[in-house]
Amino acid sequence: MNSNQRANLSSSVDSLCEALNGAWSYFHLLQGLHEGGLKNPEALRRFSWFFERTWTAIYESFFAKVGTLIDGTKGVHSIPNVVRMARRYLDSEKVALLPAIEQAISNTDGPFHKFKNWRHQVVAHRTDKGRAHEFYIDNKMHLPEVEQALIQLERLLNQISVLALSLHTDVRSGSSGLVAEGRILFECITSTPKANQHEGCE
Repeated sequence: MNSNQRANLSSSVDSLCEALNGAWSYFHLLQGLHEGGLKNPEALRRFSWFFERTWTAIYESFFAKVGTLIDGTKGVHSIPNVVRMARRYLDSEKVALLPAIEQAISNTDGPFHKFKNWRHQVVAHRTDKGRAHEFYIDNKMHLPEVEQALIQLERLLNQISVLALSLHTDVRSGSSGLVAEGRILFECITSTPKANQHEGCE
């Protein structure tokens, strides 16, 4: 692999790390809202519409962000396309390790497939299939499942990065503090007297 090829791979991996960091930050926001609401249901009831709209906005942003990581469309910075690039640049011994990564990404019976469905059928395109009740039953995801899928995505990205560039990155921990801030936000709302919670209140 020459210097230009390494630079191309490095640039693509950096872009994927940024996207994965964004996906983790959205997940941690959702986790913070979820945990804060569980521990402080009164705050959730008091501002139910606001938090429901906030949850939906972050939820859709998450799938828009994470969808780019597994999008095989030509020209997109994604794990499938970085694998294709690595296949052209790396020696045969390293290339032999790539099919396992491709298989994991293209698995049609797991969370990555649900990621794709949410992104394509609901977020990126408002399709009839995405609006059907059956879609929500078949593609329902709980936060622990989403978290495990993100951990796997980060593992796959690092497999490529270590294989091609001898670099390992940690993007998960960078936004983990948002979870605690979400819990604190709900606690603050709960502890604030109702009489002071109106527009313009300081």
